Amino acid sequence: MCIDLLLTHLLQVIYAESLHEHGLKTFGFSLNGGLDVDSNEYPDLLIGSYGSDRAVQLKSRPVVNVTASLKVEPENINLEEKGCTLSDNSTVPCVIVSLCLQYTGIGVHWELNFTYDIRLDMGTNRPPRLFLLYNEGRNEDTMLATVKKDLKFCRSVYAYLPSNLRDKLTPIKVEVEYNLYDPYPGQFQHPRAFMKPILNKANKNTLQKLLQIEKNCGRDNKCIPDLRLTAKP
Repeated sequence: MCIDLLLTHLLQVIYAESLHEHGLKTFGFSLNGGLDVDSNEYPDLLIGSYGSDRAVQLKSRPVVNVTASLKVEPENINLEEKGCTLSDNSTVPCVIVSLCLQYTGIGVHWELNFTYDIRLDMGTNRPPRLFLLYNEGRNEDTMLATVKKDLKFCRSVYAYLPSNLRDKLTPIKVEVEYNLYDPYPGQFQHPRAFMKPILNKANKNTLQKLLQIEKNCGRDNKCIPDLRLTAKP
């Protein structure tokens, strides 16, 4: 278990009832660590529960440190530039969404599988305005990537805007969330007896970009409606 002195909040809290060990009393009264029991390069922890005359051993999981970046080109979309073609041969404006991942860590495998969820223009009450070109009509998908340790992995996909776009003022949010691929969810240990790695919880695993549609509203691209209403009885 690693402790970062710069952290100002807890990353993990362990309760006796979460260990599925019935009858633990005064759990955490004594602690003893510093010994790597399973030889995974991380110290493990022994927790005493003198009220029930028992002790619990907690093994540390390898921590994966990820450096990730998200880029969308262009971030200012010109609706007149139609660079993508749909299955019905119509042309539409589009952007390129690129995600790059690179990981490192002590005791982690030289190759890991990641999943990343792409979500386009979600979280609003109105219909989405950005869709995946390879999967027309869908604005979210989950992909699998195999990444080698200390080597950067990048993948790009095209996303398009429909021709009948109405809302041109609200920014369009592009969001990508990455996670370690886990074929055995709910288990901390792999069936082959080694502890499964975990992402460093001190780092956010969600990346976001906001796109703007060019509206010919000056250099700042911000439009202020000049609506005037005159009423007569």
